[in-house]
Amino acid sequence: MTKNCVYCSGPFYSPEETESMAELAAMLEGNGYQTFLPHRDGIEAYFLKAKDAQGFNQETELLTEEAIFALDVYQIIERCGSLVFNMNGRVPDEGSVFKTALAFATGKPLLIYKNDNRSTFHGNDNSMITGLSYTFSTISNLKEIPKELEEVAKKVASEGENPYAGENIPPSVRTVIDLGRKIWGFVEDTLVSHAKEEEYPTLIGKLAAMCKASFPAKQLDVADLDVTKKKVYCSGPLFCPEEMGVMSKIARIVEESGYETYLPHRDGVEAFVMNAVDSPIANAYIFKPFNIIVNKAVFAFDIYQIVDKCDTFVFNMNGRVPDEGGVVETAVAFAAGKPIVIYKNDQRTAFNGKDCPVVIGTTFTFSTVDTIERIPKELENAAKKIASQGESSYRNNIPPLVLKTVGFGYWVQKMLNLIQPLKPKNVLLERKA
Repeated sequence: MTKNCVYCSGPFYSPEETESMAELAAMLEGNGYQTFLPHRDGIEAYFLKAKDAQGFNQETELLTEEAIFALDVYQIIERCGSLVFNMNGRVPDEGSVFKTALAFATGKPLLIYKNDNRSTFHGNDNSMITGLSYTFSTISNLKEIPKELEEVAKKVASEGENPYAGENIPPSVRTVIDLGRKIWGFVEDTLVSHAKEEEYPTLIGKLAAMCKASFPAKQLDVADLDVTKKKVYCSGPLFCPEEMGVMSKIARIVEESGYETYLPHRDGVEAFVMNAVDSPIANAYIFKPFNIIVNKAVFAFDIYQIVDKCDTFVFNMNGRVPDEGGVVETAVAFAAGKPIVIYKNDQRTAFNGKDCPVVIGTTFTFSTVDTIERIPKELENAAKKIASQGESSYRNNIPPLVLKTVGFGYWVQKMLNLIQPLKPKNVLLERKA
């Protein structure tokens, strides 16, 4: 008996990474699962060979990135029944973080595999990533993955039917899934059946034409739509004075344009615990039970804000690598059908001058905003584009385990309201760079 298809998420940009991902897939396949490996089964391998052979103009490259994004969204939400994330690396791969968060937000069973001693916070991983596992834990033994995946699938199934399906999926996400389904058909029927590499450029050109005809990002007439300004989730790095300063400026500019904002280091659990994050003593083993509770509260309250309280979303993507917690939050906002704007004024990129298409694809324009002052106007445009496709019903159709997280976030809100007078000053904001 063949088990469901597992999306294998992880880095694959060096021979060693590719070998590691192949080993992960082989372990699952040896235990009866089908697998989807993006660099083996998706578009990437064909595109790179075609590009090397012929080269493409800017439009074809952009359209192929759209195809990659749509195919990944389709595979995770519709075709694959579960996901395994290989978190190994000096920093987690941002595209893989996004895919894992997308699987979480859409109610999929998932596991996080990590056999790497490096971590973000004094021996602890970022709780915005580990929280996606439902247990705030990772698995270090590759051989344990098939059995553990079976257990987490049972746990998810025991919570009841997942409502994130069919018409309950936000219209903006359904549009991407529909395109991804067409692309998968093209890959299976055309690309896979052609073994001659000299045909790849022509086939990739046809794929780009398919995206141009199907993807709605640049074809919407939204000028006449009226969108009420509401609450914006401001996501991004917040672990040094410079980062906090930029995030505070983003919130201020957005508020001056008539929006409310949620800023984690100002309004969330982070505001109460940030002073202790940089303390090795606070991360000592004796305080581990308390840290677990705090991590769960941070994760739940931020998810609650994205899903239930905020209507639009801004992600500050600046940094040597995108902030992994911010990538998680962006994926959840996308799954929930929220309008998204990505701000980036940083010359560093991951892919030869380009940002990760799986992250910037959430904007539906595959573009970023390079000045903070432009964010309010782009928020309005993004909200109009989303509204033109229909209203999202995600709030009423949240997957059961995500709903539990949101429910816990609600009670965290009640607690924060009670202890608000005790909120300490954030010392990072007072330090000189």
